[in-house]
This record gives sequence, structure tokens and C-alpha cells, in this order.
Amino acid sequence: MKTLPKLIATSLLVMGATAANADYYEAITSEKIQTGVTESRSEAYKAGWDKLSSLESASPYTLSSELGLVHPEINESTINIDDGAYITVESQVRANGELGYIGVVNAGVSYEVNKLGN
Repeated sequence: MKTLPKLIATSLLVMGATAANADYYEAITSEKIQTGVTESRSEAYKAGWDKLSSLESASPYTLSSELGLVHPEINESTINIDDGAYITVESQVRANGELGYIGVVNAGVSYEVNKLGN
């Protein structure tokens, strides 16, 4: 019975050493992407859903430029919109006094970042 705990401890040690020697780490960020100003809340929600659909179907390279994730250390091919994104609407009063609405996509984004020097 003492062999099993030793085997588990050794396995955990090997897995930890492998992760420590990885050339990258995973980054997870939270992004808010705004749509343009619309005349109604329903139009703003629709614009938000359209934007989210567009982001979810975009290639990782398109997401990179769309979200401003352009950096030599970011592995662009791994950029992904995570599950659980949602839409909110913000209201604003324009300079002329008219009320406008903006759709906001709230999304988690994950990607790999190369460790410095690798």
C-alpha cells in the first residue's frame, strides 16, 4: 500500500516539472468590445449579438487584430473567445441631448504567451 502514495507523488512531481519547463503559459483576460451607438436598447442588443457572433466565428489571427492582442510573445494561433460571453447595453446622452445606446460584448479571451527568451 505504500507504493501507491509514492507513485502518485512521483507522478505529480513529474507533471509539475514538465509544466515548469514549458515554453509558454496560458493567459486569460476579460475584454469589453463596444458596438456603435444605436437609437434603441433592442438595436444595441442586436448589434452586440451580431458582434459576438462575428468574434466567435473569426480566426485567431482576426481576433488578434480585432482585440488588439498583437505582441511578439503572444501565440496568435491560440487566441480564443471563451464560453460564457454575454451582452450588456449602456446608455449615453449625446452632445445634442439625444439618448443613445451601445451594445457591449463582455468576453473572456484565452491565449498562449511565450516565455521571454524562448
